[in-house]
Amino acid sequence: MSLITNTVLSSFHNDDVGMLCRTDPMITVVGKILWERSVRQEKRTTMGEMRKLGTPLKAAKDISEKDDFTGTDMLHPTNFRTVVEALNFITAKEDNSIEAGLKLSLGYLLKKAARFTKCKLIIDGKDEEVKETNFCHCLMDHGDTCSTQPK
Repeated sequence: MSLITNTVLSSFHNDDVGMLCRTDPMITVVGKILWERSVRQEKRTTMGEMRKLGTPLKAAKDISEKDDFTGTDMLHPTNFRTVVEALNFITAKEDNSIEAGLKLSLGYLLKKAARFTKCKLIIDGKDEEVKETNFCHCLMDHGDTCSTQPK
């Protein structure tokens, strides 16, 4: 992890999202995998994707009012509504429309993060947490058919 630490993590700004990108375990795991998979290993691409994950995490932390809300918490099924609300907040425009491309991009990135996290949990032998990640995958795949409003 030292190459990504020296190259990518040390380059983030010291703002709230940058700090989350440096310290949140889920975001750093996703960043490491993206870095390792990239052919050119350009830090800007990896950092951009990590910042894209950090932005909904910060919004979800603010919405949930939990200081200890983590990237892994975003992938937990019980936090699905909070994550949807965070995505809606981030992608809202002033004219009450949405930035559809950004919302789609964030959705795909969250699915990728869930997939990477699931792989790490399988390797680490954390079977119960894998089941929760499977539920999260289901919600992300069929979230548009699930009610996001409390019953």
